[in-house]
Amino acid sequence: MGAGLFETLGLSNNASPDEIRHAYFDAARRLHPDANPSPDAANQFMAIQKAYDVLSNTEKRIDYLISQAINEGRPPVIAQAQFSIESLQAIPEEQYIYALLEIINTEEAKAHVLPTSSVCLVIDRSTSMQDKRIDMVKKAAYELMKQLRQDDWVSIVTFSDRAEQVIPPTRVKKSMLSDPRIASIQTGGGTEILRGLECGLDVLTQTSNKDTNRHLILMTDGHTYGDEEECLQLAQQAGDKGIIISALGFGSEWNDTFLDRLTGLSGGTARLVTSVDELRQFIRSQVASLSKVYACNLNLHIEGSPQATLVDMFRIYPDASPLPVDIQARLGNLPFNDRIKILLEYKIAPKLNEGETITLLQGILTMEIPTRKEPLNRIEISLRRTVREDQEKSIPPRELVEAIEKLTLYRLQEKAREEEAAGDHVNATRHLKNLATRLLQKKESDNLGKMVLSEAEKIQSGKGYSPEAEKRIKYGTRALLLPMAKESKND
Repeated sequence: MGAGLFETLGLSNNASPDEIRHAYFDAARRLHPDANPSPDAANQFMAIQKAYDVLSNTEKRIDYLISQAINEGRPPVIAQAQFSIESLQAIPEEQYIYALLEIINTEEAKAHVLPTSSVCLVIDRSTSMQDKRIDMVKKAAYELMKQLRQDDWVSIVTFSDRAEQVIPPTRVKKSMLSDPRIASIQTGGGTEILRGLECGLDVLTQTSNKDTNRHLILMTDGHTYGDEEECLQLAQQAGDKGIIISALGFGSEWNDTFLDRLTGLSGGTARLVTSVDELRQFIRSQVASLSKVYACNLNLHIEGSPQATLVDMFRIYPDASPLPVDIQARLGNLPFNDRIKILLEYKIAPKLNEGETITLLQGILTMEIPTRKEPLNRIEISLRRTVREDQEKSIPPRELVEAIEKLTLYRLQEKAREEEAAGDHVNATRHLKNLATRLLQKKESDNLGKMVLSEAEKIQSGKGYSPEAEKRIKYGTRALLLPMAKESKND
């Protein structure tokens, strides 16, 4: 492919597809042999033609940027973005634009010695977890022992109104598949999540080195009262140390909004659990992801823009989860030969000028790569759009359109929840019926659509939301984003 393809078109390496196309057409008009008699025009025209052929094709551009990084001794990680519109409009009103940001890695795991993992289960053993729920958790603990490698570390902390270590940090052994300490866990007391988090994070901090993948899995069925802010501060500190917190909620009483915030601060995710099979599947997927981590502690540091306001940020792969809109976003771990996908929504200020370039995002992505001599690495990320009065007709990328459509379904149920909580039953019913109609049009979400329609009818009749159905709908619509994980990395 040669070197300096962006320079050939007079562009920087983070130029957008729109900028690439316009730079090419401008250069082609100047250098085409029919219009430029200069002896060098033909060679220059062929050079820009070659550059455009590579840079205008998504996969060719990725391959080129990866090869550039490798040749310069940098890790084979790049950032690429797709946009909902090619350019912004010079109009007096506000406008919105979506960007699908992908962090892509092409390194193969087989060439490396993979780091060990250290997992701490933090189990709510309060009275409400008795019987079926605590039995599910015990089965999950045994499943964890089964899935971890024998050089990994595991620990178990239980909490109610105090916390204790049931299993201190221990190298995984076959004998732990029937460890009696797990079977002996008993329920009783209230729910104080802060106690469990403090103990679990202390275990992971003191017993793991910086090259170990550290993950805390919180399992609870209830609210914590009065210590929410302290829990969130702990989650922020965990993220600073590269420890990811995930949470599993049982039943209908747990605070999903709080757990979404808690896990989002460290790059983790919250899930609803309704069966032993779902619980086992979650444990297996978490352990599998830990076994193939290429880079950890990915942090996107974002600089504000006067003309573009970040409205929402949502990770859609490998885990579907909302991300806090802040100057720093924790993206979790980047697997070997895989990618992370983030959907961003921006509100653009009115009264833009023709020809100006608007910066949506200017930031630095930092990550730790244990397999490299210098683990800490940085990538500059710049997302921009040009303002044009003569809007070109273009079809948004299919993947981006599908992500926006599915996120819209998730937002419909969120809007309905807010309206129902505020006593606005008319609009809550309207939004749920709208959501049900869309879900019922797709075979894969037919059952979810029926549940949504049933809840709409309950609200309309004055009965209100069923707490369990409310969470099933929330996490069901969020999970619609997950099939994107099955797409080929070369699509």
